[in-house]
Amino acid sequence: MNTLLSWLAFNNDFKEGKVDIENSPNYNMHKFFWKYDKHIILCASKGDDAKAAFLENRLLLDFPNHLVEIRYMNVPDVIDLSEIKTKVETLLLSLKNDDITIFFSPGTSIMQVSWYICHTSLGLKTKLIQIRPASKSKTKKPEVLEIKTDTSSVPVTSIIKEVLAEERTQEPSLQRSFKLTNSLIEIYDKAEKIANTDKVTVLINGETGTGKEHLARFIHEKSIRKEKPYLTINCSAFNDELLAAELFGYKKGAYTGAEKDTKGLFEMSEGGTIFLDEIADISPKLQQSLLRVLQQKEIQPLQMKTRKVDVRVIAATNKNLPQLCKEGKFRWDLYYRLAIAELEIPTLQSRGTDEIDEMINYFLETKKQDLKKGTKLRLSP
Repeated sequence: MNTLLSWLAFNNDFKEGKVDIENSPNYNMHKFFWKYDKHIILCASKGDDAKAAFLENRLLLDFPNHLVEIRYMNVPDVIDLSEIKTKVETLLLSLKNDDITIFFSPGTSIMQVSWYICHTSLGLKTKLIQIRPASKSKTKKPEVLEIKTDTSSVPVTSIIKEVLAEERTQEPSLQRSFKLTNSLIEIYDKAEKIANTDKVTVLINGETGTGKEHLARFIHEKSIRKEKPYLTINCSAFNDELLAAELFGYKKGAYTGAEKDTKGLFEMSEGGTIFLDEIADISPKLQQSLLRVLQQKEIQPLQMKTRKVDVRVIAATNKNLPQLCKEGKFRWDLYYRLAIAELEIPTLQSRGTDEIDEMINYFLETKKQDLKKGTKLRLSP
């Protein structure tokens, strides 16, 4: 069976108490793109939801040959990743013999994250799609977009790529102001696609010195946030109290030496990007605080009221975070939040002597440009 799944869009499916037949994503799926045997619409309520019933009845009235089912999921907290993922996963596994198309757009951001995780980890016949409305389309007609994913070595994360379902996008430009060897080209291509998907958190894995911060800055500079601040911090360089103060800010007198109200890096990078290096080294207490930032988009400076922030988070580590999660040293829910998109930079050793020679020659030629004409440079054996 070819089954379509989506969440009820409480805000976008309705207008003034009626189904918004012009803009409702679920209605427009039936109107323009129906090719399915069945549409299961998920509702966060426990049961007997008036809006869900209203949408179901309108779809059955206007499209009598379409099979529609409302499935009540009983999700009291629509930003609880663990609960939503568990229930979505159970549903998908019950449909394991179906060809499943997931209509990604309707629902909260956490519902969308759950779709990604299940799509990339369960090994089922699933496909992610969404609709580009006519107002945003060059053709002035609605378009179906398929969301492609490259799964990482850890099966619960994905790299986000969005292409028209009917065609592939062109390769991104590789003209950059730094040297790209072959083993880095694919990584920077993925990073460029991620940069164009705003608000997606990124986790960069790699040994010390492989260029994690360089890659993070590249993502920032290729994003729509490039004109806003880009701030960095090495999380392993501070104790709990100082790291919290650096990240979230503090009120005068909050601790010894706090002589004035001070903004933290999250507030200072408003609208831009914050790079959290050595994220594996933060304490359980700071992990909880950071999780709150990612979930609720708000910070709480020491001894001050909470405040909303709009910041893209890129984190990096040279440690095995999934292993630390298994050992109880790092929170799984924080890991999932950080690794919506995940990139891994290869070690210098694994890149081979040819690439090392290529980089040495590149650095020598670059250095010559800073010296007097005719200067010869060479490296001893």
